[in-house]
Amino acid sequence: MLRTKHGRYSAIKSAMQLATLWCYFKYGRSIWNTDPVHISICTTMQKHYGYYEAFDDSDRSSSTYAVIRINPKLHRDLRSIVETVIHEYQHHLQPIDSYERYFSLGYNYSDHPFETEASSVAIRDAQECFEWVSKRLKKK
Repeated sequence: MLRTKHGRYSAIKSAMQLATLWCYFKYGRSIWNTDPVHISICTTMQKHYGYYEAFDDSDRSSSTYAVIRINPKLHRDLRSIVETVIHEYQHHLQPIDSYERYFSLGYNYSDHPFETEASSVAIRDAQECFEWVSKRLKKK
């Protein structure tokens, strides 16, 4: 598994940062959230590989704050982490305020349009991102 001289979480954080940067280059900025997305390691999620959250933050000058949280306990390798970052970044690009509306229309997690789109993009692009991130991690 991923490891640096500073430990596993440090390596995961570096991989997450690089994968997020790759997403920015590949997909661009969100039109729904003008701030850059932040990343965080979260070990308290029980069932989720990752989670995207955007919320109003009145303490900051902008109106929203977005974060991708990754649970390293559920990831076995770097490719899995990269795929999850891509998936969650897709949510950053989506009009996330509309996310809950689909549930009220009868969709569930497995057929939710935002989830199916995020999953298909992550599966499609994971190898390209993985190679880009791996190359840069080896240079460190």
